Amino acid sequence: MPRPTYPQRPSPLPRTAFTALAALALVAVLTTGCGDSAPPVGSVAVEPATTALPYPGSRQVELAWGPKEGLDAASARPRVFVHLLPEGEKEVLRTFDHPLPETWRAGSDIRYPLELYQSMLGPPLAEGTYRLTVGLYDEDQRWPLEGGEEAGRREYAVAQVEVPAAQPENLPKLEYEGNWSPLMAGTDRQVLGFRYVGADATLRITEVPEDGTLGISLEINPVPEGFDRVSATVAPASGADGAEPGENSDGEDATSPEVGSAGAGDSSAGGRGTGDGEPALHVLVACDGTETTLSGLGRSDLEVDLTAGTDCAVRLSPNYAHRPAAGQEPDAPETSELARLVLVTWNPAK
Repeated sequence: MPRPTYPQRPSPLPRTAFTALAALALVAVLTTGCGDSAPPVGSVAVEPATTALPYPGSRQVELAWGPKEGLDAASARPRVFVHLLPEGEKEVLRTFDHPLPETWRAGSDIRYPLELYQSMLGPPLAEGTYRLTVGLYDEDQRWPLEGGEEAGRREYAVAQVEVPAAQPENLPKLEYEGNWSPLMAGTDRQVLGFRYVGADATLRITEVPEDGTLGISLEINPVPEGFDRVSATVAPASGADGAEPGENSDGEDATSPEVGSAGAGDSSAGGRGTGDGEPALHVLVACDGTETTLSGLGRSDLEVDLTAGTDCAVRLSPNYAHRPAAGQEPDAPETSELARLVLVTWNPAK
């Protein structure tokens, strides 16, 4: 009786073949995932191509975008990431991310200034050469661009930043008087440190070593959960009619909320659950008498010009307070986290 025959099993592939196939598959996945072969949607450039960034200074550069392809309607206003990395390394040490300020339209160039900075509220960068990298993204994707060397997944090196050695002995001294929190650590690489501002806070600047400009950035905070925003009378300038900061001319507390005239749901209170009124910070620069008002949620910037050897006080007076909302514990404390000081820079005049 003849012996039955069976189909032979193919010989197993050697281990080296498996390794080669796996490597090819990985390359294919990475190439597809990164979209390296996708055409660029536009170009990006930064001018100047090289800039110096001393501590704790700021420098302005210009971002120039050349849209070539349209984005889908939901992504017509993408965000821009701007990273600062040490030369030859991939660790991001600072970010200057922001929304694209104009709608992305094919054929319509977009140009705008961007401030790079080292904040006095954070540690200085080490002396050395850094790369400035840029990209365009939304919550789902990054887009391919042209105009710079690719430094990562659709991240492009477009400029070089030179950081000199920090000289903290040549800086004005800052004193925080009134309702300030201690210096708090930031939660990202864009805001490395901040201080909360309460009702009636003064930033006193002393020992100014030379003529220059102090840059200050403040953010008015949203209303915390469990609180309502109520209006408060802005105190007059320090010394007005003999009043001390935080008092009116009758010696009464001038920052007390006017409960009843602006409470939960009142149109004059501003903030969450209110009408048209906007929260605002009244700013008095005592050394030159300048007064201004920063209004609305989000970041506001101001500059204080200083002369060598002079002292100056910058007083911040919110027109609002945060009181426990109805139904909260009657003895719940008011919150003093009305705004945040998120950036302080110093730029000598010379």
